Amino acid sequence: MRLRRPSTAALIVTVLLASLALAACGDDDEAATTVAPPATATAPTTTAPTTTAPGTTAPAPEQVDIDVWFVRDERIAAASRSVVPPAVARAAMTELLQGPGEDETAGGLSTSIPAGTSLLGLRIADGVAEVDLSGEFASGGGSLSMLTRVAQVVYTLTGFPTAESVRFLIDGERVESIGGEGVIVDPPLTRADVEGPG
Repeated sequence: MRLRRPSTAALIVTVLLASLALAACGDDDEAATTVAPPATATAPTTTAPTTTAPGTTAPAPEQVDIDVWFVRDERIAAASRSVVPPAVARAAMTELLQGPGEDETAGGLSTSIPAGTSLLGLRIADGVAEVDLSGEFASGGGSLSMLTRVAQVVYTLTGFPTAESVRFLIDGERVESIGGEGVIVDPPLTRADVEGPG
């Protein structure tokens, strides 16, 4: 029996079919990899702390203008001061006891309050300012000096709406009069009780 020789076209088809079959099987050693899309990380929301820039200062406290009473031509006269609330009456007494400044002295102001007088206490209740001064306040000077120093304190403290009169204490003790001349200070004094300003 004579064998038929396959044609060239049949051989090409056979080779192609074999190649396709091998490609379909794949390689067992090659693992399939899936590329996942990149994950998007969301950063947690944070609030930056509020800080004050270096060198920044808090706003200065608001000041109020008050009158402190000194002496000019043997009568009391006002001088203006700026102080910081809330203890304005105490600040006014502190300014009073420090005496007039250089410019004020050059302008004719002086004080009858003796040097070294200290404020030992101050409270205002029921319209009465009770001021406690050290013993220096009652020392030295004649009747005019005593009258004007008392008037300086009374006018300075009754410049505030909460104080209508002033009660004097010396070294923590209530007194009825001040100084050797005996200026009466009890009951508490109002502006009407002392010499008015010039």
